[in-house]
Amino acid sequence: MGNKFRIVTWNVGGAKFLELPEDTREEFIGKLSNGLRCLAHDYSPDVILLQEVVKFGDAHAPKDLIPEGSVPGYYYDASIAISTVSQSHPQKWDKYLNNDNTAANWPPGTFLAQGYGVLWRKNLKHAPLWEFEGSPGPMVAKEIVRLETGLFTGSRDTEPRLAVVVHFIIDSHDKPLDIFVVNLHLTTLKGEREGSPDKDAAAARVRRQQIDVVANGIVSRYNEWAAEKVKEEKKKDKQFKRMPAVWVIGGDFNCMPLSPEISAMGQMNFIDLSPHKGPGTKGDHVPIVDATITLDYLFAGPAYYSLDPYLAKIATDRNPTPLEPYKVSDHFPVLADVPLPSKEV
Repeated sequence: MGNKFRIVTWNVGGAKFLELPEDTREEFIGKLSNGLRCLAHDYSPDVILLQEVVKFGDAHAPKDLIPEGSVPGYYYDASIAISTVSQSHPQKWDKYLNNDNTAANWPPGTFLAQGYGVLWRKNLKHAPLWEFEGSPGPMVAKEIVRLETGLFTGSRDTEPRLAVVVHFIIDSHDKPLDIFVVNLHLTTLKGEREGSPDKDAAAARVRRQQIDVVANGIVSRYNEWAAEKVKEEKKKDKQFKRMPAVWVIGGDFNCMPLSPEISAMGQMNFIDLSPHKGPGTKGDHVPIVDATITLDYLFAGPAYYSLDPYLAKIATDRNPTPLEPYKVSDHFPVLADVPLPSKEV
């Protein structure tokens, strides 16, 4: 695997899938599966983060937007953030369920759910968050942190958002290296970027609070625990070695590069892994034709603790612009190689 870790983030537009007529759904699933297979073949990422994955059908055995085995060489896991069972407000779901005003017209009682997905290479080791020993396999342990907004009232303003954390372990410089991957899809408020600075500022405050939860309530909390744990292990075994953990935070941040939320990531010592944005990552059509704005990001850090910011900048300058050939949803995938540390803690 060398001293690199390759990651992709992609909003696959599952919410748009739920709006499709029944006779076009399989075509969308086929195009998405083919896009993911091509992406895996062309770039061989270690991990692919997905936002807006959906489940549908019988609540006891729902079908998945990413069918099992559809990407050879990778395992898949999905985390539900919102569903017709746990967040049942009719404003969200009635537009899909047997409603003559939409093309979807799902039968009454159909289970629908939306959330986050992750694909990872089958040979990649993973472990529970609080353990140091990992192994490959299809059942990934994950920590789900809710970025709470209170009661869901059917609007996207109050839609539940998650931070899904997965712990991977690779060998780097003959030592185990913990890489924690955080999959995000941050809040967007109705009416922002539509001419109301007040609405834009309100949305930025919500997302900044969510980012603070990730940086302070997840990364800082774990790293402080790990520092003490490593000290304990070294007292028991002087040969115990551990690299400083690398955190990769990626997904659909729903904000522009000059927004205060993105500036905050840098202020908290996280490095933008994809500094070359090209024309952007999101467009106005499904499938995307041209990007008009940038909403999708990959960050790694913390700088100085686990990543050398000078060396990281040299490495990240080689990372590509958003991957424009992959036109399935209204977003392009974003790919980056993570520069990894060489020192030991």
